[in-house]
Amino acid sequence: MVKENAVNKNQTRRFVSKAFAWILGFVIAFTSATLPARAEVSKQAVTIQRGVYDNRSCRSEADHLIENKYPDAPMPADGEIIDYYLENGRIKGINGLEQLDFIITSTGDLRVGKRHLFLANRQPVLAAGQLELDGCGKIKKIDNLSGHYQPTVQQAMRFQALLSNLGADLRNTLLTYYTIKLDSSGFPSEAVLVYSKIIK
Repeated sequence: MVKENAVNKNQTRRFVSKAFAWILGFVIAFTSATLPARAEVSKQAVTIQRGVYDNRSCRSEADHLIENKYPDAPMPADGEIIDYYLENGRIKGINGLEQLDFIITSTGDLRVGKRHLFLANRQPVLAAGQLELDGCGKIKKIDNLSGHYQPTVQQAMRFQALLSNLGADLRNTLLTYYTIKLDSSGFPSEAVLVYSKIIK
């Protein structure tokens, strides 16, 4: 009788343990699927509350697209796509240019040149900002400054991984991400630096 009670208690413990593990797993899966990734932004720093910006993310690239905020804007007359190639992580074939606009298309292609709207042909993008180069094609600085796309700091947190995956050498590159403030007409009026980091 005592032995039978001990067996029943062990079976009950195992059942409760399995049930608890199943419920906990369900809660974690449900929470991960329904809670959006958020960033707490201050003028000094950015805190990412859920890490969805690494290669382990199961979200598709389409979930990360950045929309053109002014779809009816005319195409800029001075827009330009510059042909380039990557060699040893450096952007080559650009005649020593040290400042470029860049976008990464929805299909993962890097385009560099002038005017984000022109580079993206008004389409949604994975990244938009500016690159500062050292004259030999090494990327020295990346930002998220784009008047038409206005990537949030949270969206910009993916730029490092996207550019690295394309083969860019980002060692000792400075990341500077801004919150873009709009005026009463809905146009960019100010960029406030909220995140700055040198990639080691």
